[in-house]
Amino acid sequence: PAHSASASYTLTFPTTDGNADEFLKTDGSGALSWASAGGGKILQVLQGSHTSQASMSSTSFVDVSTNTNVSLTCASTSSKVFIIANFHELYLNGSHGIKVRVTAGGSQIMRADNLLIVGNSGEKVISQPLIFLYSPSSTSAIEYKMQFASSSGSEVRVNQHSTVAATLTLMEVGA
Repeated sequence: PAHSASASYTLTFPTTDGNADEFLKTDGSGALSWASAGGGKILQVLQGSHTSQASMSSTSFVDVSTNTNVSLTCASTSSKVFIIANFHELYLNGSHGIKVRVTAGGSQIMRADNLLIVGNSGEKVISQPLIFLYSPSSTSAIEYKMQFASSSGSEVRVNQHSTVAATLTLMEVGA
């Protein structure tokens, strides 16, 4: 019921004083118990980065760098991994496209294809973040990789001017 100054409520408190970081939880009928705050906490953050230019002209995906390959072992099978892959200064010349993706344990988990800027011929530089919440359902180490490829076989690059790093950031989120 809604609170009223004239209303009376009976609350039944637990018989113990609880543990650190617990709070009082109600069952909606007045019985209180101690409970932990639950999930949604960031348990660990790992990051790989690569600051020099990486170039290729294959239509098959290759790693941006071994420096952006990050291995993560989750604390629980119910954990999720919040992924931010920042493909910085993607270079393409003319109207050729570039493809980027992130893999986990060798399997593709997110991808963007045929990224391009329409306009005059010549150098074009764009940045492309990929942001994703992944459920690995594993407590084994999983290696995550940033990869790129040319859409047409023309030269494409990551970190064209080597001013800011391409980064792969992994955050384990407790369930």
